[in-house]
Amino acid sequence: MKLDLVLGASGSGKTAEILRRVKLLLENRKILTGKVEEKIIVLVPDQYTVSTERFYLEKIGEEAMPFIKILSMKRLASFIFTFAVDFIVPVSLSYTLTSLLARL
Repeated sequence: MKLDLVLGASGSGKTAEILRRVKLLLENRKILTGKVEEKIIVLVPDQYTVSTERFYLEKIGEEAMPFIKILSMKRLASFIFTFAVDFIVPVSLSYTLTSLLARL
């Protein structure tokens, strides 16, 4: 997984550049594999998630939307935590049970 940061002042073309990159990623993945496997995550401020989803729906189309995730920092943290719990909890419980049994 690759992380690209697009930074710039207001009106510098960040939105257009991100849109161009997302389209390019979708096209390249379809060409190389015949399908898009990984989701593309676009991170935006909390107040812009709905308008950004609407923007991408209009610009890229409905068929591409399942492959693009528009996330705020809160939604990203929740998304990561959901998957981390599946890994962390069993390991922590296993470790705790092992240490408790060792004390008996």
